[in-house]
Amino acid sequence: IFAEKNSPLRADLGRLEPVFVAMVGDASLTTSVAPLLAEVGSPKAQTILVDLASQTTFPLEGRQAAAAAFAQAVQRRGILLTTEQIRQQFDRYNRSATAEAETQEILSQLLDVLESKAKARVSQR
Repeated sequence: IFAEKNSPLRADLGRLEPVFVAMVGDASLTTSVAPLLAEVGSPKAQTILVDLASQTTFPLEGRQAAAAAFAQAVQRRGILLTTEQIRQQFDRYNRSATAEAETQEILSQLLDVLESKAKARVSQR
């Protein structure tokens, strides 16, 4: 229902962003709220999703949901992170060499999203 382009509920999602941001950090709600932040797709929403997905202390299922929602947000709106935030994401990945495989996979997925959108922009020129 939110994905429908002319849905009246979709227009209200942006106004609910502060509520979603407050809720997404609750591990019991992350898998439900992360897709809503993807729909909002704002720079703040993308930042929250990529940061949450990168937190090694957060439960794996929530991190996976945040990573998937980030990919969805970027697919819909493009990359809305700053150059510094993108650089930080590469640094996170580079520091994960000794992390568990699940963390490396999530961080790799985030970089794949960033790199695929960047490549798409270059090939469209």
